[in-house]
Amino acid sequence: MEWYKNLYLGEKAAQKHFKLLRKINKRRLTNAYVVTLPSNSDNVLDIYSYNELLQRHYDSSRIFIVGLAYGKEEAMELTKDIIFDVYSKSGTVKVSEYIMGNFRDIDLKKGEVFRP
Repeated sequence: MEWYKNLYLGEKAAQKHFKLLRKINKRRLTNAYVVTLPSNSDNVLDIYSYNELLQRHYDSSRIFIVGLAYGKEEAMELTKDIIFDVYSKSGTVKVSEYIMGNFRDIDLKKGEVFRP
């Protein structure tokens, strides 16, 4: 998993982000949901319960997390906020292209993404 350097946070997640990130670091179950760049071209963004990402299946998957929310409802609201933010800045809802386009020079191996 890779974390977006300018991570979007839901309202409750912003208040509890240290606690959530501590649990994520320890790979413990939590009420956190993550918003990621889409797994296929038909989606704008994907939402996962962080607990789902603890399964071995995801260990080899390249998942780029752009948002952190506390609970499913907040994750859906955060997804809407991310799309609106990208639309207001770029005039399109192509979130992946916007995020990766603005940061295409980032070398992920040099730690330019947030790692909890």
